[in-house]
Amino acid sequence: MNISKTTWLSGVAAAVLMAVAGPAGAVAVKCATAPAAGVNYMEVDSSQVSTCLASGVGNINGNPGNDAFLDQAAGAGYSIISKSDAANPFNLTYDQTAGTWQFDAGAWQGLTKLALGFKFGTGNKPDEWFVYQVVPSVTSGGYTFFNIGGTGGGLSHMNLYRTVCTPGTPGCRPPDVAPEPGTLALLGLGLLGLGLARRRVR
Repeated sequence: MNISKTTWLSGVAAAVLMAVAGPAGAVAVKCATAPAAGVNYMEVDSSQVSTCLASGVGNINGNPGNDAFLDQAAGAGYSIISKSDAANPFNLTYDQTAGTWQFDAGAWQGLTKLALGFKFGTGNKPDEWFVYQVVPSVTSGGYTFFNIGGTGGGLSHMNLYRTVCTPGTPGCRPPDVAPEPGTLALLGLGLLGLGLARRRVR
């Protein structure tokens, strides 16, 4: 079956456009401190986060009893596991100029749900924070902060929160399953058998 050059080029062009456009149906997930117009808000792509869990004015410093996210119902069951400017075992980092963030894949180990917290505002400007639930297996992405009224400073720090979840619930990532020793042994025997059979044929 011959494929014409035009058809082949059209297919390549479509693939390139899909790659540039990103995942089909991806939309911006908005997170705002209030539903009214005229307030600062931020957005993250739905291919990276599934929902805005909570937002508000104040601080999210990761200390239970003094963290505005952990102190409310939306933060129940979560605990901080990485902070960009403090204890940071999962290398949570961000680039404010590019509007990007990332962390190590090891944060997803086990039956977990992850939440990503953004804290804006320093000095005499209001502190505003936004927390999103991360799509399972995602470890990097981008963000946009909309400074509507000129209040609120730059991104001060980011927090990575984790909670244990029930298998099958939305946002729950199953643990990485390592092959059992017996499975590896069977695989090794199979490869050895193939090698011997090939040698016999020669």
